[in-house]
Amino acid sequence: MDGEVEVASIDTGDTRRDARLRSEDFFDAERHPTVTFTAIGSTDSSVVRGVMTIRGVSRPLQLDAAREGNGGDLRIRANGAVSRRAFGLTWDSAFAAGGLVIDDRVGLELDVVLRPRS
Repeated sequence: MDGEVEVASIDTGDTRRDARLRSEDFFDAERHPTVTFTAIGSTDSSVVRGVMTIRGVSRPLQLDAAREGNGGDLRIRANGAVSRRAFGLTWDSAFAAGGLVIDDRVGLELDVVLRPRS
């Protein structure tokens, strides 16, 4: 199970925030247009292990996963978390009362449908 997401496709519903996320401060879409995940080993279990690459930095990633379907379409739902700082996403800003605007741990939720080629 390998995947790729174009950073330019980020859509949070707020165009200013989307532009900021694509900027050099975050994903740096101009120099690093994609985020990738490459599975390592079997994806038949309830755990998917692989390597995620963001901003040219690759780190191991483990996702808890559930598979649905047989024959035809295959749906994989997976979740996990990453440290944004481990990928060079180090921008920080604090609330006036203290605490960071963006946490270091970022949750991932994937809902992927795989279809056979026709």
